[in-house]
Formats: sequence, C-alpha cells, structure tokens
Amino acid sequence: MKKVFASICLLMALSLTGLVLLFERSVIKKQGTYDISGLKNEVKVYFDEFGIPHIEAQNAQDGMRTLGFITASERLFQMELLRRVINGSLSEVFGSKTLDIDILSRKMKFK
Repeated sequence: MKKVFASICLLMALSLTGLVLLFERSVIKKQGTYDISGLKNEVKVYFDEFGIPHIEAQNAQDGMRTLGFITASERLFQMELLRRVINGSLSEVFGSKTLDIDILSRKMKFK
C-alpha cells in the first residue's frame, strides 16, 4: 500500500511540475513597468536567462516590497494549481486532460 501511495504522490508531483513549467511564462510580464504602491523611489528589476529576478533599489524597504510583489506574482499561479489538485477541480480549467488527476484526488480524499 505504501508503494502505491508513493507512486501516486510521485505521479501527481510530476504532473503538477509539468503544468507549472508549461504555464510559468504567463504569470508575470518580464518587461515593462509596474506601479507598486508604497515605493519611495524608482526600483529596477531585470530577469536573467534563468528567470531569476535581480532588484536594484535605493533603499531596503523598496527592495523588500518589490521582492514581495515579484514573489507573490510568481507563486500565485502555483498556489492556485495546488488548490485545484487537492480539491480535484483541475479539469475545470484544463479540461479532460487532467480528469484522471481529479478522480485520483477525490478518491484519495485529500481535501
């Protein structure tokens, strides 16, 4: 039983990772400007070839606020996917391709 459960968890993790990698570019625009309330000075952010953000701020508070904004923007999609996997409602967004994952999640009563 432990091997079956471990296999199911591994399958779900791999499926979720694939979905996240497939849609990660739709999360935050990597070019342009944002108006983030609460900043005292202009902050510049650039993303390197690996997608890692580099923040140039004139003070620590602006740097931290910008870091929080970027982190939330990047993680929101992942958190929504995880919520849907646990609830067994992934197919509401992705259609029949993820129906097996939803059925498994509901059978396992993860919620």
